[in-house]
Amino acid sequence: MLRYPHILLLTNDEGLAREINVLLGEYATLTQVDKVVDLRRVLRATQVDALLCDWSLDSGAWRNAVKDAQNHDSVLPVLALSRTGGEKEWTNVIEAGCFDLLVAPYRKESMLAALEQATASQEARSWHQTTLQAAAS
Repeated sequence: MLRYPHILLLTNDEGLAREINVLLGEYATLTQVDKVVDLRRVLRATQVDALLCDWSLDSGAWRNAVKDAQNHDSVLPVLALSRTGGEKEWTNVIEAGCFDLLVAPYRKESMLAALEQATASQEARSWHQTTLQAAAS
């Protein structure tokens, strides 16, 4: 049976949340949180396939969100969302450990492709870690 991916969206921008819901709502289960502390709670309680993280969160909170997601699940793909994107922004999100940077205007096809690649990458990394752990035993 086909399971829709569970995508966690971290943003305090209700307009962005509505936009993402319109784009992805029929293709994924979406859960929105607006604070890093809520992100931690959802990650502990729920299986999540990917995290969409709003770059514009106050005080660099997106970096804390990426760290928390990686501490929770080292293979969880994080995709940063930004209204603007240049080399500096892309470099920052990749160095922080994000899978990719998605830049507005957001389009359904490109978001779905990025999420598909991210979740496939997550599955491959999980399989690789399991294989390494089994070989070490």
